[in-house]
Amino acid sequence: MRNLVMILGASIVALGGCKWTDFDDLREEAWVNATAKPDNGSTNWGVAINRGSIASPDGGKLAVIGTAESIYNEIEYRNNGTAKLAGNQQELNDQFGIGNLEAQPILLANPTSDEVALVTKSGAQQVVVLKGVSGDLTPHQVFGADTADAAVYMAAPGIDGGATPQIAQPIIASVDKVFGTFFTPPEQPFNQPKCQLVDGVAPIAVRALGAVRLPAATTDDVVVWSASGKLYVINGQVFNGARSSGVCPDPNVGDTDITGVLAASAIIGTPLDLEFIPELGSQILVFGGQFALLQGHTAANGGLLAVVNLMTMQKLPMVVTANGLRAAALHEVGGVTHVVAGYPTDVIDGVSSGKVLVFPVNTTNGIDATPIETLHDAQPDDGQAFGRAVAVIPYNNQSIIAVAGNNEVFVYFRTASLYPDDTRQGR
Repeated sequence: MRNLVMILGASIVALGGCKWTDFDDLREEAWVNATAKPDNGSTNWGVAINRGSIASPDGGKLAVIGTAESIYNEIEYRNNGTAKLAGNQQELNDQFGIGNLEAQPILLANPTSDEVALVTKSGAQQVVVLKGVSGDLTPHQVFGADTADAAVYMAAPGIDGGATPQIAQPIIASVDKVFGTFFTPPEQPFNQPKCQLVDGVAPIAVRALGAVRLPAATTDDVVVWSASGKLYVINGQVFNGARSSGVCPDPNVGDTDITGVLAASAIIGTPLDLEFIPELGSQILVFGGQFALLQGHTAANGGLLAVVNLMTMQKLPMVVTANGLRAAALHEVGGVTHVVAGYPTDVIDGVSSGKVLVFPVNTTNGIDATPIETLHDAQPDDGQAFGRAVAVIPYNNQSIIAVAGNNEVFVYFRTASLYPDDTRQGR
């Protein structure tokens, strides 16, 4: 891996005859900034990325997670395209005792603020949410969760049926149970209300979570993609666990375990059988008020990109199926939606280095199988894992693509088709 903080080594295939190996000639014209792993204890940097600011009128920020040792960094991109590591690195092992992370840790961005949240296991049977703004993360224990299988920010209905919605915060899935994150129950401080998800009597093992605010609603409902391949929309009161008796009643009222079991009436509409069994790390990305972009991958390396109308619970006809899919993000500008999809093991120039494809999306047909962009490194390395995580971040009041690889992060200030005008100031 090239040990440079700023390199010009990423390419855009649609550029045709442009000779991207002549870096000196292109120093003022390069569209890509690449930041290599900083000098810290992490040996696997860039396992997860997300935007660091909800709006960035003057530059932008990217949150980056490294593991072995576990590190949180933010990269600040100035309005002219130069970059620096912010001074807010957090060493998660020293501060919180988190020495290692999952292969695809969950890094969320709050849709209503600059807050980010890392959801991870912190011990043999403990899940912790590290949440904060500008790298100032603080830990919140999720009591009773053994694994961190999926999570999403949501604005939940009021506690105990109250009319005031709760602020946006993560809901966590552990196998077939969901936990509203920052709940301080009055019953016992270490016995968190939770809800076991069932379809009839069958447990619903969660593989991905999403949040949707359907038309006329004031709070979010929960979208669940299960290990059986079914997609569910569930009443958002599930966030409150057994505290919401109409949605998740406690079958053993009075015992010390505050675990409710999902009521059949809490499932909204008819579940959709997608006939695709997703693995952990799959995603539900909600857009357009009632549509979900599904990124799924299987144990056998299969991949699926599909769009579902959550009002009708119907899958739109056009989908993309290709092996090697591992990550996706939505690029939305002016009512036009594209999906940015990462394939980190794809072969480029004879080596398994990875690529990113950008597909058009619409709410009538689904996903156009012909990508408008193909992104990869111009000097691919075997095992580079380009595309193992992707994000779309605000930058100079626009939306740009970020791509993570093995100990390297790329940001695209311009692309050939998606946003052909340079987003940097003074260029």
